[in-house]
Amino acid sequence: MNSRIKLTILGILFSLEFFAQGKLYIVPQIDCFVGSIRGTDSINNKQFFIKTKDWTRKTFLFGIRLTYTNKSFGVSAGIDQALYSSAFYRNEDKSNANRIDSKHWEAEGNGPSAIFIESGYELLDFKAKMPAWLSHGTDKSYLFISRVAPLFGFEYRYMHNTFINHFTEYNVVIPTSQYGNIPGQSLYHAYKNTQVSLRVGADWVFLNEGKRRFVLTFMYHFAFKDAGYFRYHFYKPGVADFYYQTITKGNGFSIKAGVPIKIYENKKKR
Repeated sequence: MNSRIKLTILGILFSLEFFAQGKLYIVPQIDCFVGSIRGTDSINNKQFFIKTKDWTRKTFLFGIRLTYTNKSFGVSAGIDQALYSSAFYRNEDKSNANRIDSKHWEAEGNGPSAIFIESGYELLDFKAKMPAWLSHGTDKSYLFISRVAPLFGFEYRYMHNTFINHFTEYNVVIPTSQYGNIPGQSLYHAYKNTQVSLRVGADWVFLNEGKRRFVLTFMYHFAFKDAGYFRYHFYKPGVADFYYQTITKGNGFSIKAGVPIKIYENKKKR
């Protein structure tokens, strides 16, 4: 199924290139992703140790896309790494001189990927003048010339392994000043191994003599249905025995940096 989707997307791109004047680029990207978590459920309903952290720390991921451009219009397809994230924190009373504040973050990284297709239109030229102290001895008028293109697209996320009714366990610890370390385990459960989501954002394309040299992509990825949940079980005799749960859709912000490499250009007007 995934192979068919990939071939279909590539077929669309090459069809556009065949029938219209334009350029085709391959763009390797590195991605800084910050995930969000929706909702919490303290299963015991009485625990007071931890609270949900709505945003996770940044994670570096990788991806690649093919981009077809024709004047101001562009369409891209490719594959990104994807994550389903969870996070919580514990802050102790500030009056406690020995207090321990702790944060925990984790992501289900056992193979989630996102096949995507997106389109954009360059609406804004953004230029920065060359400073006087830097322009001496050069005929360049601008420090950089760039274009900004709003983007909209779709993602097809999938897990390489199906996690329905299957849990992957990790060891988790909550450090405290009063009770020492409270050990626990975390387990991830996916409702299904595929998910369709949306992506909106903008490409900021930097040019040199009219050629694409560098691109920054600012993106928000979001789905309307939950993808799964992380469940934690903490236990320490006489201190703690409770469950905690966070729900994830795989939503989050990303900043992608890529270098466009032109692989084909159709100069004929049809």
